[in-house]
Amino acid sequence: MNYANILLTAFSVMIINSTCLSAIDDPELSDYFGFSDIEIIKIGDDPGPMYTADINNDGLMDILVINNRKSRIDIMLQKAGASPEDTPDPTRANEIPEHWRFKKERIMVSHNVSALALYDFNNDGRTDVIYAGNPTYIVFLEQQADGSFKKSRTHKIKSMSANRSAFSIANILGDESPELITVVGGNIHPFPIDGD
Repeated sequence: MNYANILLTAFSVMIINSTCLSAIDDPELSDYFGFSDIEIIKIGDDPGPMYTADINNDGLMDILVINNRKSRIDIMLQKAGASPEDTPDPTRANEIPEHWRFKKERIMVSHNVSALALYDFNNDGRTDVIYAGNPTYIVFLEQQADGSFKKSRTHKIKSMSANRSAFSIANILGDESPELITVVGGNIHPFPIDGD
């Protein structure tokens, strides 16, 4: 065997080994993507739409779900440091227990809610709720220090066609504060949030 064959064999072994080592060191795409086990959150019949936001300013994302069948907005506040072992026991037979990750709160409403927007409209540092109710009402719910919500004002708007895609907050007038934007009479219409 000559030196050329020995060098070629050694070089081939080095390439194969380095390829194998780099394959071992490189993480697989599946290490970053995939699905966890399914988690079921009990809401009720015909819920939605659903929104996410940090409602109580604890740095955790909470879930809000419009529950018109029960005349309320359900808020699932995410618990810090929660674990599956924290599952509460059912209180009656065949009951789906509350989810271990969330504490459930409720905002009772007197309208059929078609959409909502989340914004601190009174500048107190707490997230408030503005919702579009049927018939055509815009209702402002102010978050209190204890986390409950209190109706602060209601506006009746004729020919409003609010829905999840047509009820939002943005600064489209270019002034200092944003506006509530929805559809009225088939046209996009901004409403000031500040004041009455």
